[in-house]
Amino acid sequence: MPFIIESIVSTEGSDGRVNFAPMGVVWEPPQLTLRPYIDTTTLRNLRVTREAVINLTDNVLHFAHSALTDLALPGHPSHHVRGAILEDACAYYGVAVDAVTEQGDRARVPCHIVEEQWLRPFLGFNRARSAVIEAIILATRLRWLSRDDVSRELQRLAQIVDKTGGAPEHEALAFVDRHVCRWLASPEATRDG
Repeated sequence: MPFIIESIVSTEGSDGRVNFAPMGVVWEPPQLTLRPYIDTTTLRNLRVTREAVINLTDNVLHFAHSALTDLALPGHPSHHVRGAILEDACAYYGVAVDAVTEQGDRARVPCHIVEEQWLRPFLGFNRARSAVIEAIILATRLRWLSRDDVSRELQRLAQIVDKTGGAPEHEALAFVDRHVCRWLASPEATRDG
């Protein structure tokens, strides 16, 4: 039965610029299915190059940066597909696109694995890392949520990070919190829950 693995997908544009985006990948080897939103750099790049690198990492700050900014993450080119391997990835999978089908606000992009490699042990996600991932997902959906719901959920997630997190998790959650505060202060934040 397929399940979803949180990853950071790298794709390359026709101009050679690498884009990193966090994405839940439907995991059913030998097929891995990407589900990018329709109007994203990731989907545009997949349509052009038909290749990507799916990076598995336990570095939640990379998830935060790739979700909420255009910062270039540290990485190097894959030798087999267009895309980049995160510098501190635990593992990566180079994939080639089999098809692109639009379904509502997302595309369904089944891919087959061209290369895979484990680079270092994956220690897993403790409660704090999982809470940071949830906070990042929350921060990417602000336009659909009320201020009260966002504040309440961030407080709940911060308690988990305070109890079980280390410095990297605190840094990542602080980054997400700053992003949310900027958004809530912007004209875009019109819902008052």
